[in-house]
Amino acid sequence: METNLLITYGSWADGTKGIAIHMAETLQQIPHIQPDIQPVKIVKDLKPYQAVIIGSPVRAGMLHPGVSKFIARHEAALASMPSAFFISCLTMKDDTEANQEITRGYMKKILEKAPHFQPATVGLFGGVLNYQKLPYLFRLMFQNSKEMAEGDYRDWDKINQWTIETANRLLPN
Repeated sequence: METNLLITYGSWADGTKGIAIHMAETLQQIPHIQPDIQPVKIVKDLKPYQAVIIGSPVRAGMLHPGVSKFIARHEAALASMPSAFFISCLTMKDDTEANQEITRGYMKKILEKAPHFQPATVGLFGGVLNYQKLPYLFRLMFQNSKEMAEGDYRDWDKINQWTIETANRLLPN
């Protein structure tokens, strides 16, 4: 019997979308798991799924507003099903304890507004900085920053490991 697992995400510049796609490709290799990938803005119903992984990028210290709205709208369903959450952001380009703490802090507002949403696990991943995909003001801000060089800071091995461990945790045999 197939287990339907939703991977849903918000994305501004496709970095988080890329992680979600990669997760779905990883999960397709696991027998009996049928991953479905959808942006949060089009998911209307969680009933077809046995578990969900939700992903959000961070910009200016804020999670994607579509992700926040998705969690608020589906809080009751999320409270009654296995779920996981991942964040993709430039803070995690260097995976240190201090940066992990900062990145976990971005979830605080969501958890305060939707206290019944308690993800079983949270993944913290580096993001992508592509100046051409940024709004003009953000592009100016980052281009003038000596600390943030354009680049892809996603650690695919870490993402693969988290994805497999999370699937096993959400959908035990």
